[in-house]
Amino acid sequence: MKHYAKKAIALTAALLTISAASANVCAADAPTGDSMLRGNLNGDVKVSVEDAQLALSAATAAVAGHETGLDEAVQPLADVDRDGDLTVKDAQCILRYYCLNTLSKADTDWDKVIIGERPENQVPDADDILSIISWTDDCVTPLIAHFTEANPQYSGKIRYVNVGSSGGEARELYASYFAGDEDADLFITEPEWMLDYINSDKYTRPVTDLGFSEADFDGCYSYTRDLGRDSSGSLKAVAWAVSPGAFVYRSDLAKEYLGVSSPEEMQPLVKDWDTFMDTAAKLKQASNGQTAMIATRGDLAQPMIYSNHGVLLTPDEENPGSDKVTIPDAFKAFHTRMRTAINEKYYAADHQWSEEWYEVGANGKSLGYFFTDWCLYEGSMLEQAETLEQKAAYGKYRITEGPAPWFWGGNFMALSNKTNSGSIAHDFIEHFVVNPETMKSYAEFSGEMVNNSWAMKQVKTPNPLLGGQSPFAALDRTAKKIDLKDVLAPKYFDLSYELSDSAIKKSRYEDAVKDFKEQAAKYENIVVYPD
Repeated sequence: MKHYAKKAIALTAALLTISAASANVCAADAPTGDSMLRGNLNGDVKVSVEDAQLALSAATAAVAGHETGLDEAVQPLADVDRDGDLTVKDAQCILRYYCLNTLSKADTDWDKVIIGERPENQVPDADDILSIISWTDDCVTPLIAHFTEANPQYSGKIRYVNVGSSGGEARELYASYFAGDEDADLFITEPEWMLDYINSDKYTRPVTDLGFSEADFDGCYSYTRDLGRDSSGSLKAVAWAVSPGAFVYRSDLAKEYLGVSSPEEMQPLVKDWDTFMDTAAKLKQASNGQTAMIATRGDLAQPMIYSNHGVLLTPDEENPGSDKVTIPDAFKAFHTRMRTAINEKYYAADHQWSEEWYEVGANGKSLGYFFTDWCLYEGSMLEQAETLEQKAAYGKYRITEGPAPWFWGGNFMALSNKTNSGSIAHDFIEHFVVNPETMKSYAEFSGEMVNNSWAMKQVKTPNPLLGGQSPFAALDRTAKKIDLKDVLAPKYFDLSYELSDSAIKKSRYEDAVKDFKEQAAKYENIVVYPD
């Protein structure tokens, strides 16, 4: 608060000075093109000091937790750096844009105002074919189609190379592929195992080598930037599609047993884990045990695995090249929560990825699921749950953030150390990870949630599986809260799965800890110390 207040005072002083000096600037001096909308908040079709003043007032209100005073249609125009938040920085950028273009006549675009000069592209253009390595064309084919539609000069110049039939298989086969002579410019990877590759300069190089600055990726959700960094802090992989998670629940059952009529009323009942468990008890009592809070115990484990409550891994000084594993304090609360859910039957089925997983959602034996964005589309898990039992649950689900920020999945692209198609690789990443306009366009084209909060705030496509509610507002709020920077290390996700399994298998906390340590000790380069 103090930080923003100081910036606001300094910016206000600058605005007053410039306002006095530029009172006679006419509309004819205003820049054109994108500036006709971006940064123009007062509707006079130019970027002016008044726009910066409006942005400053709105940003100050937002920091204080108040309404910004801007119309909904104007909000995206005020967020000129397009990071999804209206801040003092936006007002500063509007003022700088005005000074450069109107006062100094410097003809400066928004990117230079916000980011500054970019470094040179260090990747050669020895080959004009961009080879993208993956295990499925489900994600690569739409990318190529959307990119070449917008950039016809690259039509026929992008090659998809299949390696493996699943992400797990690709994890093993990529190393063999990269060791050969085949071309590799970009490769698709998953968060669970991409540190295997981005931690090695043998396989990857920083995406900033393509002529990007770190600031180019400021619009991405911060947790994806943390995931994409190697152990030295270099950004080696960037996500175009993200998969934050949320709580998806039967609105009719929530109305009947909990008395809530909207996601806004539901969220306070699941706002944190203690409240979530209290609501599970109330639901059990209100439904006479006929409806459980969650579909499976796996649903309950997923938010722990994909948040910052998993294992802690730190370099082991006594064994160079190995990591020491520590069980976090949060595991005790998770174990208690899991055992309570098991003992009190707060879930309706044992396992995810089963017919029963879907059935309990359709027949009303469970209130909800912990789902991510890829669970919510046509042909997905939610549709399967809704269309069983003669479509008894179709369109009755709604979405709210739930008790904790987490994710499950997402698609990243890494820059191969063998890449030799610098220009097209730059343009491809810029299209899907840097440019908010083309990212927004891809979200509308594909239905995926892209890695930019500003873009997703513009996409409000109704989802019939959610009764017409768009899921993106809730998912955006979740994605902005995910924080992984203190826990990421190779095998973090693998070991966090082991940790949750131990809580399911062992009723006593001490036995769960012992079981986990036995499993963790089997992993290569992992050191488990006794208590």
